[in-house]
This record gives sequence, structure tokens and C-alpha cells, in this order.
Amino acid sequence: MIWANLGAGKSHALFHLEYLLKNSHTDSTKAIPIFVEMPDQLRRFHDLYSRIVSEIPTDTLAQCILNAQNPSIPEDLQRCARTLVYGTGEEKAIAKQWLLGQRPGLRELRASTSIQSRIEDDPQACDILSGIIAALAEKEVRLVVLIDEFQRVALLKPQYRRDAVLSNVRSLFSHSPRYFSVVLAVKSRIEQTAMDMMSEELRTLMGVRPCVSLPEMSEEEALEFVIERFRFFRPDGYLGNEEAPFGKETLDTVIRHVARADGAPLIPRTILQALGWIYDAAVTDDSDEVSPAAIRSGDFGATPATRRLGGVTIYAPDEREMTRAFGTVVEAINFCSKPHLSLMRVALNSQVRDHLNITIDRRIFGAILASQLRLGIMDSIPCAAITGRVFRIYIHTEQLDTFQRHLATTVDELRLRRVIHVTDLEEKLFGDRRWGTWSSAFHILTRLVQIGRARYVTENSFCWPLEIEHAINKHLRRVRVVRASRLANNQEPVN
Repeated sequence: MIWANLGAGKSHALFHLEYLLKNSHTDSTKAIPIFVEMPDQLRRFHDLYSRIVSEIPTDTLAQCILNAQNPSIPEDLQRCARTLVYGTGEEKAIAKQWLLGQRPGLRELRASTSIQSRIEDDPQACDILSGIIAALAEKEVRLVVLIDEFQRVALLKPQYRRDAVLSNVRSLFSHSPRYFSVVLAVKSRIEQTAMDMMSEELRTLMGVRPCVSLPEMSEEEALEFVIERFRFFRPDGYLGNEEAPFGKETLDTVIRHVARADGAPLIPRTILQALGWIYDAAVTDDSDEVSPAAIRSGDFGATPATRRLGGVTIYAPDEREMTRAFGTVVEAINFCSKPHLSLMRVALNSQVRDHLNITIDRRIFGAILASQLRLGIMDSIPCAAITGRVFRIYIHTEQLDTFQRHLATTVDELRLRRVIHVTDLEEKLFGDRRWGTWSSAFHILTRLVQIGRARYVTENSFCWPLEIEHAINKHLRRVRVVRASRLANNQEPVN
């Protein structure tokens, strides 16, 4: 377990461990490291299972399962592997949906893979993941799961649900005594609080293994961290100054200032935010390097700061506070939007407010949100209300592909059913209902209304637009008639 306070580098440590495991193994020490973030809206172990399995290379996994001789590997998992290796493109897609714990149609699933049921409950998910670990272990491949934000388990209510998630994690270790490792990152100020988030069974499994804490760095450690961070992003064969674009004098000055500032911990996030602010303020069109003279002449926060975002001007006591506050809201927007398929602006504002436990002025929140739209971190999509008014939903860019897939699925459902209710679509796309899924299903249908692929029946029911289908069919019939006429007259057919 890795425990530390917010911004101390827990996620960075997990990513670095993943990098080391991917690039340092030999034939005798093979490992598959996967980084997953504990779901924000965690409801059961199945949610964690889906994230873990989605990160395992499917082709490698399927071959390991097919070649495994371990009798404990579930038969359905073996059927899935055979389909992934030998099936058609459509059959492979259905098998992968099943493996990821999604909801493929049962008729198609049985026809394509001979698997009779979906992975829908925690015990089944635990059995399948145990089978995956067993198949990899037979090839002496260690699965290393790096779980970030594990403290979210403690927020799961009621108690029996939290116990069920931890119990299934414990069962994984019981079923997988070899070639399976888990590294947890927990946000906590003290070690005992982090340990209390674990069940007694898991604490027993950890035994005397020490927890890893990430305390504040010394000035020497901070300098080494910055240089190593720069080195990681340098191009291959780089032979220039390892402190560029700052230089050692500039880095020493910045780190020393952060270390001595009141309430500013010397942790990775604070250091990188300070360097980012200085780079943006000091670099000119003539040079992309930060001059030590410019740093010495700066007052580091004594001057009131302003930032213009669109038509809104934001004020702060100094630039350091501006950077901190702005970064906090940006992080909260990213954190609150990523777990959801889509959100209205008022819902996103409410989520950010609850997450930060502060109220943000509506115009300031809108200005910061707009800056994330310009950077491509968020996207805004117009939808049609029943009144004909256009409203907008906001989607994190990591959810755009899923949104497009759900749009295609909904079009197919509308063609098949002709009329669909929001609740029915919610069950089709998301399975069990949870916070935000009904709204996302509604947003998908209203988006289809906006682009002419659906119509309102009632406020919460939608139908396939028959007039559009008739118009398309009429156009196709006309094209066929014209084509046949031209062919009869030995003329060039129309496309």
C-alpha cells in the first residue's frame, strides 16, 4: 500500500512502477502491470472487475487461456478465449463484451460463443478474474494490478456493500496464491486511517509488509524529481542541458521559495504548478528559456493577479493563489466529469461544489469550464428539448467514444422497437440504475432528436422518425428508377 496526502505523487508513483515493470522484465520475470482507478461511483466488485480486465491485452490473454491445462479455469472463460482466437469479427466483439462484464444480447452470445449467461454478479466476476490469473500464472506471467484512489471504497454505503467488495478482493488472493500482486494507493494524512479502510482479512494478508508513505520532499529530492521528470519527456538522443528550459539556478530558486512559503508543501503537484506558472509568465517570443534574472526580479505572489477568461475576469490576491485555485477547480471538473457519460452544466457545477465543499460563482465556473472546452478536455454537444429549444450537455473527452457507440446502439433500438422510453434505454445501455444513468440515456435520445434521428412522443418517450425513413426510401427508389432507365439507354448510371 502507498499512502499520502493529496498531490504527494501517489498516481505518479503507480505510473512509474507500471513503466518499470513494462520495461525491465526478462524471460524469467514476466509481468503484466495494469493501472486502474477505483471507480468514483463504485457500487460493487463487478465495477472494479470491468476496469481491470479492460486493461489486460486481449490477444495475449486469449492465447494463455487456450494453452492452459489448469482445471480451475471456468469453461465459459475457455469458450470466450476460443471465440477471441478463432471467431469472426462480430463473434470476437460479442466475446469481448462478455469478458468485460458488459451486456451482450443473450441470443447472440449463445450463438456466437456457446456461453449461456452474462457476467452480472460479483461472485461470477471474481471466478472469471481468478481464472484469468490462473491462466497467466501457468505461463509464469505475473499480473500486477495498480489501483489508484482506493480510499473510495470507504465511501461505499451501506456497510454490507463495502464488505462485499473487500471480500471479493480477499477471495482473489485465496484463489490466486501465485503470480498475482496488488498495489493500492490511498489518499490519507496518517497511516492508521489508510489501514482502517482495509478489511481485517486484507490486513492479515498484508502481514508485516511495510506500507509506503510519500512524505514531503527535501530540497535536494525535489530538484532530483524535477530533473528526472524532465528527462522522462526528453526525446531519444537528447544531449542538451538536463535542467532546460529553467537552468539549475532557476530551479533552486523556485524550489527554495516553495519550501519556505507558508502552507505550501514541497510535493510534486505544488512544485510542478509553480514551475508551470513561472514558465508561462517568463518565456517570451524571442526565447523559450526562463531567465534567472526574470526570476530574481519577480515578487512571487506579492502582486494581485488577474486572469481573463472569455468575457469574465477572475481576481486573486497573487498569482500563486490564482494558479492554485484555478488548478483546483480544473481538477475537480476533470474528476467529477470523467466517471459520467454526460452531464448538464448545473449538474456538473453541483458535483464540483460537493467535491470541493465550496460554492463557485456561476459565471466563474462557466468561464473555467469554457477554458477546458477550448483545451479539448471537455466537449459540449447540443441536444433538442421537447419545446424545440436547444440545450447543451458536457462530456469528458475520454467518454466521447462511448457516447458515439451508445448513439449507434440507440438508433438500432429505435429502428427495432419504433418507440422507446428513457428507462428502457437506460437498462439496455447501463444495466443497473445508478446516479446519472437516466439523464445520460435521456441526453442520447435528445441528441438523436437534434440530428433528426428520433422524435419526441412524450416528455420521456421517443420514436423512430418515419417521415425521414419514407423520404430516404423514396429517394432510393428514384435513384434505382433513374439508374435502370440510363442503363436501358446505354448511358452512364448515376451514383
